[in-house]
Amino acid sequence: MNKANVLIDGQNLLGEGPLWLEKHRQLAWVDILKNEVFLYDFSQPKLRRFRYDKPVTLLVTTDAADKLIVAMQGGIAELSLHDGALTPLLPLESDKPNNRTNDGGCDPYGRLWVGTMDKQFKEGAGNLYMLNDGQFVSRVRKTTIANGLVWSPDGQTMYFIDSPRKAVSAYAYASDGGITPLGDVVRIPEMLGGPDGMAIDEEGMLWIAHYGGYSVGRWNPHNGELLEKIAVPAPNVTACTFGGSEMKTLFITTARQEMSADQLMEYPLSGSLFYTDTNVAGVKKSKALIG
Repeated sequence: MNKANVLIDGQNLLGEGPLWLEKHRQLAWVDILKNEVFLYDFSQPKLRRFRYDKPVTLLVTTDAADKLIVAMQGGIAELSLHDGALTPLLPLESDKPNNRTNDGGCDPYGRLWVGTMDKQFKEGAGNLYMLNDGQFVSRVRKTTIANGLVWSPDGQTMYFIDSPRKAVSAYAYASDGGITPLGDVVRIPEMLGGPDGMAIDEEGMLWIAHYGGYSVGRWNPHNGELLEKIAVPAPNVTACTFGGSEMKTLFITTARQEMSADQLMEYPLSGSLFYTDTNVAGVKKSKALIG
């Protein structure tokens, strides 16, 4: 079993949403529970942190090299990479104060997808939305913890995780954003915790963060087989993304939330950012085309 290495020894309560910024050679991620966004510049190296009054949960790139689109409680906004300033764009479930955004991503055509959830994990209180013609449209209803959204290399299959189901669901994906359920393609056993964030490689294999499972697994969605496991010295592995010059570095976020003092003493690197080199390149994330 391969092992992940520490990149940044951090104290993230809920590290999530890692995103590789290819042009800048930077890695961005969030700490949802601290309302923070981080940018790590590999060329200097230098770590920057922006703090907000609401939880930011998702980061996506745009055609503008100096801006990101972020999902946060109540809607989406544009984030300036220069100073972290936010410009509100569109509301999303702003009428539901107990809900917040969670994971999401962009389809191969640049459409933004964002999942929502209840802050107390109320079952079925969330939805998975697609942004279409300036409006958010619910595509998967009554989800609980929307996570791990990726598309196959050919763009014809969408994979989605609703974490409490402990499975990855597949959908046939049409060019207009229409989806047709294909059923569950991967099931995570109890011993590996639950599925959280997810990335996909050029061979179409899924890299799934095992929350409570001390690892990231590479899974084959065609037969449900676990092909490889990356050991992480932290129990709560939250998300992963590919980056680096050849897209063969897997960056991994973790969390410290809900851990006892004894657990934190045993796993002091919980909440840190990790990395590991892989033998296969990841699929580059699509940019959001908004406006």
